[in-house]
Amino acid sequence: MRPPHDVIPAKAGIHAGATLQPDVYGCGVDSGSRFRGSDDGETGFSLVELMVVIAIIGLMTSAVVLMLPDGQGKAREQAERFAARALAARDAAIIGTSETAVWVTATGYGFERRSRGEWLPLDEKPFRTQEWEGGVAAQGMAAPRVRISFDSTGLASEPLALAVTRNTERSIVRIAQDGTIRVGS
Repeated sequence: MRPPHDVIPAKAGIHAGATLQPDVYGCGVDSGSRFRGSDDGETGFSLVELMVVIAIIGLMTSAVVLMLPDGQGKAREQAERFAARALAARDAAIIGTSETAVWVTATGYGFERRSRGEWLPLDEKPFRTQEWEGGVAAQGMAAPRVRISFDSTGLASEPLALAVTRNTERSIVRIAQDGTIRVGS
C-alpha cells in the first residue's frame, strides 16, 4: 500500500522532511524548495548575492554613461559640420551657376547667394544661419566677419584657415583657393 502524498520517505533529490504536493499532472512537487518558503530559514537571497547584483548593475550603468555623447558639441564635430555645409555651398554655386558665399564670425556662420549684384541670405536647409554650439568659437580670422565666396566653377575667392575651438580642443578647417575643404587638427 502506498503512503499518503504528504508522507513520502526521502528519495534522491528530495531532502528529508520535505513534503510532496500533487500537481495538475499527478506528480509530486517539493514544497521544501528554497524559493517557496521552507521552514528551515533558507528563503530569499543572501546579502552577498544582492551585493553582486548591485555591483553588476553599477558596472553596466557606468558603461552606458561613458558611451553617451557629449551634449556640449565638440569642436571637431562642429568643424566637420561647418566644412560639410561650406562644401554644399560650393556645390550649390557650381550647380546654380551663381556665386555662393559662406560668412564666418566668432559666434557662428551663414550663407549668401549673389543675385543682381547684391548678396542675399540663404534660409533653406542646409544653408540656414548657424551659431557655434556648446562653447565652441571660431578663431584666426583677419576680420570680425570673413566671407569666402565660391564662383560657378567652384573656386574660392581666397584661402581660409579657420580654428574651431572649445576649451583645449582645436580643429582647423582649411578652405583652399581651388575650392577643396579639409578638416584637421
